[in-house]
Amino acid sequence: MLNISSQLNKLVKNIPKGALLFLVKALFFYLIWVGLYNFYLKPQGLLDPPLTNSVAFLTFKVVKAIYSDHAVTIGHHTSAPMILIDGKYNLKILDGCNALELYVFYVGFIVCYGGTLKTSLKFIIAGLLGIFVLNLIRCVALSVLSYNHFRYIDGVHHYAFTIAVYLFILTLWLYFFKAGLKEQA
Repeated sequence: MLNISSQLNKLVKNIPKGALLFLVKALFFYLIWVGLYNFYLKPQGLLDPPLTNSVAFLTFKVVKAIYSDHAVTIGHHTSAPMILIDGKYNLKILDGCNALELYVFYVGFIVCYGGTLKTSLKFIIAGLLGIFVLNLIRCVALSVLSYNHFRYIDGVHHYAFTIAVYLFILTLWLYFFKAGLKEQA
């Protein structure tokens, strides 16, 4: 047991102080978020339902414009909003599809990394809007694929969007770092 403890102590001492501070902040941010979300926000329905419904409604509007010669409707007769084309199931938008976890992940990193309030807010707002738009594009693309090329749904749903959104987030973080370095100079 002593050997493991000494190895862990040695490992922690070798981590740069800035990185260690970031990890501690990230841990606290995560614990606070999980507690707040699971014990208050989720049971009260304060985030998921409005966010999911807004994504579903905007997806419906775009799909309705794309398929203007078809009867496109949105149904709420299940646990999640559904897009219907000509009365047939097309797409169900679940709470997990509202990108809330991505928003928290993106914002949490910026908050934990630090920076000036002005730069942080600028990047938080831009990132949240960008993630929202990417998620909307994803839902519309899934609806179009579901109607025209159902066999591609899994690949787009599980891989293409994940790659696109994480590349977007990584790019914004890199620009955020760069902006922070300019502020320090």
